[in-house]
Amino acid sequence: MEVQQHSPLGLIRLHDWEVYDDVVLVITSTEYLGGGYDFEVEVTYDPALSLTDPPPALALGTPRPNPFRPAAHGHTALPYELDRPSAVTRLSVYSPVGRLVRLYDLGTRAASRYEARWDGRNATGQLVGSGRYILRLEADGRDLHESVAVVRD
Repeated sequence: MEVQQHSPLGLIRLHDWEVYDDVVLVITSTEYLGGGYDFEVEVTYDPALSLTDPPPALALGTPRPNPFRPAAHGHTALPYELDRPSAVTRLSVYSPVGRLVRLYDLGTRAASRYEARWDGRNATGQLVGSGRYILRLEADGRDLHESVAVVRD
């Protein structure tokens, strides 16, 4: 989570807040003599940024594009949906022979629709070879699989 404070108004902007179920703002300040300061807090909420209903089920969508050509496309989009909040969310990419190629630890996620991106590289930054790769979405003990074809030119 990134928190930025902007002066002189003291505006605090919380980025990526939508991945949390709750956001709690605690403001404290004391000085050596034990006195405190008055605070005025205004919180704005944009309902357009929130889903009215969570997705109906856990889902791992079809990668776009598929087949994926890293040299031509740059990345492939990996859409997924969480029907309930997940404290442990991971997206893994496995090679055609079942070896872990890349692991994205997505952390805590709220029930919502998301999209991750894979650039066709392994954990050390090397482009993977051509083949059919398996994607695995893990969300609090549940998992789904999908495949993506990588074509190297």
